[in-house]
Amino acid sequence: MSTFEFLSQLKAKDIRVWAEGDRLRCNAPSNVLTTELQEELRNRKTEILAFLNAAQSWSESTTTLVPIQPVGTNSRVFGVAGHNGDTFCYVPLSRQLGIERPIYGLQPPGVDGIGAPIRVVEDLASLFVRAIIAFQPDGPYLVSGYCLGGVIAFEVAQQLRQQGKEVALLSLFGSPCPTAFSWTHQARLKIGDIMKRMRQHGKALLSQSPLHWPAYLRSRADARRAEHQKEQQSEAEHPYRRKVEDATVQAVLQYKPQVYPGRIALFIPSDNPTYLFGDRFYDWQRFCSQPLDLYTGPSTCNGDVMLREPYVQTFAEYFRSSLNRAEV
Repeated sequence: MSTFEFLSQLKAKDIRVWAEGDRLRCNAPSNVLTTELQEELRNRKTEILAFLNAAQSWSESTTTLVPIQPVGTNSRVFGVAGHNGDTFCYVPLSRQLGIERPIYGLQPPGVDGIGAPIRVVEDLASLFVRAIIAFQPDGPYLVSGYCLGGVIAFEVAQQLRQQGKEVALLSLFGSPCPTAFSWTHQARLKIGDIMKRMRQHGKALLSQSPLHWPAYLRSRADARRAEHQKEQQSEAEHPYRRKVEDATVQAVLQYKPQVYPGRIALFIPSDNPTYLFGDRFYDWQRFCSQPLDLYTGPSTCNGDVMLREPYVQTFAEYFRSSLNRAEV
């Protein structure tokens, strides 16, 4: 009798069996779990645990893996979405790469309202690793991450290597280094932003008559209210996204990266000093034992639009070149 048939028989008797790590648990109505069944459960413990763990991994992979572009003869790319969990950020990139390159997005729990968002980078990465291995048992793997998803992708690649899997390339698209979230750095950014706003508003006020100042201040207040209303509308349209965003940010703030022994391709939106300083992209070198492969976009680009038209064309070419190098 196969493991599936045996478990089906147990289910028909209202006997529930589940795995807790390397332990097999069982719950049954009184007088149903006979001595013979208990003995068979003990004898088949190893195969039942293997079956249950495989089933759980496959279940996770079907809800976690989003087929952005599922066909193609080249190696698959597994891409972690940004902090809001929207894996369709990879759609424009996939279109540019063409049908020969399969791309699967890694979707965190909670985006669709099913399951609670995960607030620990290592735990979320572990979920993604199980889904990847269940879908593709062997490497080499191509892992990517966009924005804060790059931090999750970094840990995914770490865990894959720790399990003896080959990671050919880890690609980070506009991903701030975790050092950018230190208290001191964030305080400097906040002070700098306040000073910048003060200079802008001061210059604007001094360029006009004091009689016009009240109208200017009202217009700025109206703009802030409109921005706040837009955020509220977005939250109403995507009620679960904000929870995922908050969970991802909290996870990244707590994450302490270790040195990664593999190859990292870092795609920086532009050479704008503001982005370079704020997101501390070059600090990724501190956590990589090999020299970073650096690709920088045009000066008019930023992290919000780097994977959208027209900038995605530039980064797709960079990415294609990087993938070709990794697959030699």
